[in-house]
Amino acid sequence: MPKVNLLISKDKHKKLTVLLNGYKDIENKNRDDLGKVIGMSGRAVHDYMKDPGTMRLDHFLKIARYLNIPIEELRECIRY
Repeated sequence: MPKVNLLISKDKHKKLTVLLNGYKDIENKNRDDLGKVIGMSGRAVHDYMKDPGTMRLDHFLKIARYLNIPIEELRECIRY
C-alpha cells in the first residue's frame, strides 16, 4: 500500500525549523559546528534541521543551548 503524505505533517514543525535556522544564522554557525556539538555529521544535522520532529531530545537541547535560544521561545514552537 502506498504511503500517504498529509499536508499537516509537513508544516507541523515549521515554527521550530524557522527558529533553529534563524538562531543558527544569528550565531553564525554552520551545520558542521552543530554536528560537533552533538557528535554527528553535518549531513545528519541538515536532516534534523529539515524535520526537527525526528531529533532526539538530548541532541535538541544541546543544539538549543549552543545557539543560546531562550527556553520561552522554544516552548512557543513546540507542539505535540
